Formats: sequence, structure tokens, C-alpha cells
Amino acid sequence: MNVLEIRELSKKYIITNAEKPRYNTLAEKLDLKRLLSKQDKVIPNKKEFYALENISFAAKKGERIGIIGRNGAGKSTLLKVISRITDPTTGMIGLNGRVASLLEVGTGFHPELTGRENIFLNGTILGMRHDEICKKFDDIVAFSGLQEFMEVPVKRYSSGMYVRLAFSVAAHLESEILIVDEVLAVGDAAFQKKCLDKMDEISNSGRTILFVSHNLSTVQSMCERSIYIKDGKIIFDGKTSTAIQKYLGDGQDKYFGLGSFDVTELRRQGTGDALFENVTLEAVNLEKDDVPAMRTGDDLVITTTLKGINTVKDTNVAIIIYDIYGGRIIDANLAIQGQSVSFAPGEIKNITFALRDVLLKPGEYVLGLWCGIPNTNIDAIAEAIRFRVDERLSAKKFSITFDGVYQCNYDIQMG
Repeated sequence: MNVLEIRELSKKYIITNAEKPRYNTLAEKLDLKRLLSKQDKVIPNKKEFYALENISFAAKKGERIGIIGRNGAGKSTLLKVISRITDPTTGMIGLNGRVASLLEVGTGFHPELTGRENIFLNGTILGMRHDEICKKFDDIVAFSGLQEFMEVPVKRYSSGMYVRLAFSVAAHLESEILIVDEVLAVGDAAFQKKCLDKMDEISNSGRTILFVSHNLSTVQSMCERSIYIKDGKIIFDGKTSTAIQKYLGDGQDKYFGLGSFDVTELRRQGTGDALFENVTLEAVNLEKDDVPAMRTGDDLVITTTLKGINTVKDTNVAIIIYDIYGGRIIDANLAIQGQSVSFAPGEIKNITFALRDVLLKPGEYVLGLWCGIPNTNIDAIAEAIRFRVDERLSAKKFSITFDGVYQCNYDIQMG
């Protein structure tokens, strides 16, 4: 039985950019006659932008569906349309039951009201009756862990406390569909696990969950089915592991393998006071053959090239290796060894990390680059280069392999 059905859904926005006249000198700026002339009138430049285009899919009762894609792909817009926060431009949405949404921290909260008052306010917005909220009030408070703060105005809450309270209310609404966006990333690890356990419970009770997250390991563990969205269109809808592989591999072929890579065009976050320009991956081939590959146990030498844009003093630089689901495997950075780096505008520096005996099991991995100080990203590229680790030639005589990521060195003694 389908509790959600979407057919040929599109959401169009009109983007208006005003083209203003430019003046090169102060005299031109002060020339009133010129300012009043017709040629200098502001001319609006309008264009259409489709945040979603011809989206179609259905969700069955009790399904847990992951929705993945890069920033700006249209994931949040899709959830807002399903939640009836915004209307679609074209298409049809069929809902069979109530929808509980957790899209943004503090949505539906009034900052001047207390936690207790906001439970009733938010619950009412979500469609809960007053007697239903009263009946579940103690369970909502207990789940949030905010018993001591119920009489405190939520404007004094941290973002993590907002999430605790918002998720607790939404999770206790007996809705047929629960929609959860990236907001769980704000909470601490213990509460995230608590939320995931609750979503397991919700799904097992026959309710449907739509789950958006950039944490692919969480999507993998929670959702058997995932939808990969790119540029407002569904690229893949099916098994989660396949969706993740397509997401990670899409458009990244030239950033795969060993060698030297120009990373100036990659998606990044940060202040931009210094920027990664290049990264080189080299494997020390312990097999002593001519194959340019990395194998389990090889050394991996990673050289990063950064350029100073503004003056930067005493910053940290890190390389991070993730598995394909976003799990953090290796973190090597300057600060661990008591070092830092500074930049002057235009100054270029190379920083090399030599990783010894990298015992990653055969499979694909992702290299991330980071430059910054505590709580501030100067330049961060979450997905810079994908590379593969192959099996050692000497290991091919063994037929038994086990799942996992890391293969440690170990000795065995038998009595």
C-alpha cells in the first residue's frame, strides 16, 4: 500500500538579477543628468530555475527511503513540497495520512515561549490534538532529556537543544510519514543514536520515513532503498548501496586514482583566505612490480599544495581518508605533531603527509582536504580524490575474506 505517491512533480523559481549601471569615476557617479538618463535605468534580468523537474516515485507503508545528493540538488525543496510548506509548480502529490516534518532547527518554535509551551505549539502545528499532546507530554520531555529546561524560553536553547525538543515532538506524533532532513547532524552522537533507534521503532510500527543526510554510512545502515537526486532530477531510485556508488562516482572520474590532481574547481567551504590548488597521491609499491596501484600495506604519500589569498597565521592542515559511506578512517594533520603553517598573500606552500603501512582492505576510499583553525574552515574539500586499494598479490592464495575497512598487523601464538 502506497502512503505517498508523486507524479511528474516540478518546482520552478523565477530568479531576477537587476543589472545596474557602472561608473568608473566619481564625476560620472555625481553626473545627475547621466543618472536620470534612460540608458542607465535598472533593467531586470529574469530567468527560470527548476529546483525540481519531473520527479516521480512512490513510498510504501513502513519503507525507509534515503534521499541523497550534493548541496543544491533539490533534496530539501522536495521535502518542503511534500510537507506542504511550499506548493509545486506542476505535478501531483498523493498522501495517505498525516506527515510529521523535521526540516530546520526550531521550525514551528516561538523563541519567547518556554519549552513546555513550545511542545504544545509545535505539536498543534504538526496536527496533534490538545488531549493527544497532554497524553504524550511526559514521554516527549523524557525523550528530549530536557526536563530541567521546560520552563526556560527556547531563545536560550542551543541548536542541539532545539533539535532534541523538535525531534521529540515529531517522533511522538502518530503520523503515517516522518520526514527528517540533515538537522540530526546538529545533535551529539548519543542523541543521534537515540534518534536512529527511535526511527527504527517508528518504521517497524508501519510508518514511512524519508531521510535526508550527507552521512552516507547512516543512510546505508538505516535505508534499504535510496533516491539519488542531481540538479533537481532523479538519477537513481533503488538499492541504497547502488545509489551511493552512483552518487560518489558521478562526475568524479577525472579525480580518481593515483597521480597529481588540480583541485581548484572542486566544491569547497571556508573563508577562502588560503586555498588548496593541487594534491598528489603516490603509493610506495611493496610488491616491487611496475603496476601503478596501491595495495594493502603500501605506504601512501600525499602532497598538498596551498596558496595564500590573505594573511593567515598558525593554521592547521589535514588530510582525511573516508570509506565510501563517509566513515572517517584516517586523519593526519599538522596539529597532532605540534606544527602549524602560515601564509602571506600569494605565497604557495607544499605539505607532504607520508602514511606508513596503510593497511586498508581492498576497496574504494575518499580523500578529503582541510585547512583551518578550531571552529573555522579556511578551505575544506570533503570529497577531493577517490582512490582504490587493491589486494596484495601474496594474499591471493587465501580464499577467506571478511567485511571491514582496516587490516591491522598482528601476530598469532598457539599453545
